Amino acid sequence: MALCARNGDGRHSILFAESRDLGINWRIIEGKRLDPIRESGEDSLYKAALIKDEEHSCWKLYYSYKDLEGHWYTVVEKRMI
Repeated sequence: MALCARNGDGRHSILFAESRDLGINWRIIEGKRLDPIRESGEDSLYKAALIKDEEHSCWKLYYSYKDLEGHWYTVVEKRMI
């Protein structure tokens, strides 16, 4: 699962979690988070969604980010399975 969580500074990051019991219990995967990149002009990440792409053996991660001027953008990244 991909989810958004508020950081201590009020910005959002995308965290990843997994369940081994059909979604009853979830565990946050340490070291697998996406944080806003201030150097690139990102201020916040939001609304993550994962879609499995069987044809290309990858996951497509869709999310939005806000730049330092307050404009929102949508991004898609491919992540290998």
